[in-house]
Amino acid sequence: MSWKDHDQAFEANRRLWDRRTSVHLKSEFYDNENFVKHQNSLMPIELASLPSLKGKRVLHLQCHFGQDSISLSRLGAEVVGVDLSPAGIEAAVELNQRCGTDVKFVCCNVYDIASQDLGNFDLVFTSYGTICWLPDLVEWARLIKLHLKAGGMFHIVDFHPILYMIEWQDKEWKYPYFSHDIPYEDLDETSYTENKEKIALPSYFWQHPTSEVITSLLGEGMQLTKFAEYDWAPYNCFPLMEKLGEKRYQYVYPHQPVPHTFEIQCVTL
Repeated sequence: MSWKDHDQAFEANRRLWDRRTSVHLKSEFYDNENFVKHQNSLMPIELASLPSLKGKRVLHLQCHFGQDSISLSRLGAEVVGVDLSPAGIEAAVELNQRCGTDVKFVCCNVYDIASQDLGNFDLVFTSYGTICWLPDLVEWARLIKLHLKAGGMFHIVDFHPILYMIEWQDKEWKYPYFSHDIPYEDLDETSYTENKEKIALPSYFWQHPTSEVITSLLGEGMQLTKFAEYDWAPYNCFPLMEKLGEKRYQYVYPHQPVPHTFEIQCVTL
């Protein structure tokens, strides 16, 4: 099944993220007011792995309302942020102005970026809760490769698909690990931030094992330079997580910690 066959799911997810944007802008989770005061929202995993970005062009996929895009800009990069949500992009433009940075924000589906004439980049970046919203990783990888310069790098750090197998309300395994090209419906009434305002909109996500992520990128002729898994996450955004330390949270299920995040870097040849 092609990504083009999922218009209804994309539209439902757009509505969800439009609504979530208004909730997230007011949350302590994102701490937007303090972020404006020159904070960097990037997390230790990616900060330890990213090369120097001074003078580099960076394409940030699924940027939400732009904190990480602006953080990449604050590291010296020329950044383009892309997101599906018009409300998210509108908030990103406003935040960019408040921060005095010069990030370009584009509202479009990831699968439509080739039509935006964005040029080529030294780095394509995406992080935390992104690929679960995408049905077709083969096309995703093709578009990443298309937008990278020769020798350019792709970097992803995301929540491990094992976490998406859990039905958190019932604390049971519910969803399969392996993808079947069919979106799963989620009817969670609130978002993952601490301000549990009622949203009550359906969303649709796709399960992708880490092997699918890697083979999609390798299928485009990219060279894998890093693959790592971590038994903790830098965000407290799943129920029942315990704080291990600064920006380190873990959910032990049932008796041993499961993978929480994974990181992949690859380069074009």
